[in-house]
Amino acid sequence: YQVVAVDESGNESGRSSSVQVTTQGPDRVGPSVPQNLSAVASLADFGRVDLSWGAPTTDADGSELTGLSNYVVLRSEGGTSSFVPVVTLSSSEREFTDSNLTPLTTYFYTVVAVDESGNESSQAAAVQVRTNGIEVPLGLTPSGQIGQVVLSWQGSGETDLQGYNVYRSTQSDQGYEVLLVEGASFTTGQTSYVDSNLTAGQVYFYKISAVTASSESEQSAFVSAEVLGDEVAPAAPSDLAAIADAGGTALITLNWTAPTADRDGGDLSGLASYIIFRSQDSATAFVAIDTVSAPQTQYSDTGLTASIQYFYAISAIDASGNISALSSTANATTAGISAPTSVQATAGVNKIEVTWSASSDENLRGYNVYRSTQSDQGYERQAGVEGTTYTTGQTTYVDSGLTGGAIFFYRISVVTTEGESDQSAFAGVTVSTDSSPPAVPTFLDGDAVVDNPEQLNLTWRAPAADENGGELTGLSSYQIYRSTSSTGTFELVGTSTEPSFSDTGLTAVTTYFYQVEALDADRNISQRSSTLELTTSGVVMPSDVRLVSTTPSDASEPPVVTIGWTASTGAILRYEVQRTTVANSTNDADYTDILPNDSTTSREDNTVTRGQTYYYRVRAEDVDNRFSDWTTPLWITVSN
Repeated sequence: YQVVAVDESGNESGRSSSVQVTTQGPDRVGPSVPQNLSAVASLADFGRVDLSWGAPTTDADGSELTGLSNYVVLRSEGGTSSFVPVVTLSSSEREFTDSNLTPLTTYFYTVVAVDESGNESSQAAAVQVRTNGIEVPLGLTPSGQIGQVVLSWQGSGETDLQGYNVYRSTQSDQGYEVLLVEGASFTTGQTSYVDSNLTAGQVYFYKISAVTASSESEQSAFVSAEVLGDEVAPAAPSDLAAIADAGGTALITLNWTAPTADRDGGDLSGLASYIIFRSQDSATAFVAIDTVSAPQTQYSDTGLTASIQYFYAISAIDASGNISALSSTANATTAGISAPTSVQATAGVNKIEVTWSASSDENLRGYNVYRSTQSDQGYERQAGVEGTTYTTGQTTYVDSGLTGGAIFFYRISVVTTEGESDQSAFAGVTVSTDSSPPAVPTFLDGDAVVDNPEQLNLTWRAPAADENGGELTGLSSYQIYRSTSSTGTFELVGTSTEPSFSDTGLTAVTTYFYQVEALDADRNISQRSSTLELTTSGVVMPSDVRLVSTTPSDASEPPVVTIGWTASTGAILRYEVQRTTVANSTNDADYTDILPNDSTTSREDNTVTRGQTYYYRVRAEDVDNRFSDWTTPLWITVSN
């Protein structure tokens, strides 16, 4: 600028020296680029990435930063050319957690700073990060067979892998449900799975995932297979034997004989493999643990728990994929410290002598003797020689200083350098007050009660003298012992003052073995009588119950469950069949009758619903209107 002075006559002065001034205006320079952008994938949450960065300190031209307003976080899955905004944060925030991302996926991030005038910085140098996760199993391969689909896949390399979940649906894009054995937390620990009892002609779709101790992977891409039509199954394998390893390893070896014909007696089309079933609870709650190829007829089950009883059964699969019924069961107990056997307590005057079979354990130190006045509780260890940690090193123990007439029960355990075994079965006896017990009761006889299948009546001849031929001091009572086998352990089930006894609360159609002892007035006990074998009356329960579900492809046609069984022996009038949807129910009110009740050994139930699980049981009624026990409920799920 310059200034000129003008007087009243209009004369102008010369111009002043020039001055320069800069006008104020809007800020048009953006901030500099945010610094040190980092992205870290979470190890705990597979769908999370944590971002952080440093704030710009100047404008993009190096001048003073006029003031920050916010940051914009951008993300891309396709490289550094397709960023989209994720979130806008205030200028005070320089950290951001990006959640709900896809596991095992690579993402790119950048950040833009915005000042108070709305000027944006350039994008920060992009960073690349891959989310953590569990690798999805690869190579899922289905094989449609008769009545089943066999799946196999490549094993996962996850270090804390527990197993795999198998998902199944009848549609490729929805409705997948995980296949679990009751009580299990994942489908299988193997890299194969046999999905059996399926509907012929139905196409099934499958996906799998890996399960670790902390999480589960995404599901794999689906595969599908069509179930082939069924044929006649082979006969069941026979002569199954289970042999525990004698060398101390928790291993059981199975051997069996291959079937040579189909179930109906026809020619066997060829064996393909065997399914090995195992149970630790009973001879019924079996779970498939492995499959072996034919002609192999031996299997070693490893990794078991020591000193545990396991039950086994085998099914055969023929070349067409038909699966036989289960073989007869076999069981064995894994190696461990075995409790003593053949424990016997012999009464003496004011003493009891206890004997048992010697242990063959190479680390044997001795035996502990436990005593109680009750057979089922209150056992206390008897002290041994001072300085020892067990009762005795012998297989005989004399418990002296006792009161005549008292009853004591004994259990024995084995003590080794590795520990102590479980206690044996008990043996009990009454302390004698004299040395002349009665002679043995003779002519033991008995019969079953026709109208009461839970009762057996026993009679015997009373001894007339002491066992040494001397005069009998007077009979006091009799003790009746019972066992479920002729060579088994006999347990005291009652006493009687007469030479007869009614044993009640028994199981129908079951054989029991009895022995009787006589006690005199001084509580001297005779030797036991000879063994009497008696069988309770009643109706034999039906066996080999089988369930088959047929679901028509036409949704308007009802599905059908066919129940079949092997007939009971005896004069059977009819069979009753009942159904429930309540698992493990023992309440009769939960069950519905499947009529008609007739003498045929199969029944069709066409009132079932697709996708529902049902439990069926069967019992027999004879011509005397007596009923057998109900069979154990057998379940089946009606296909959709």
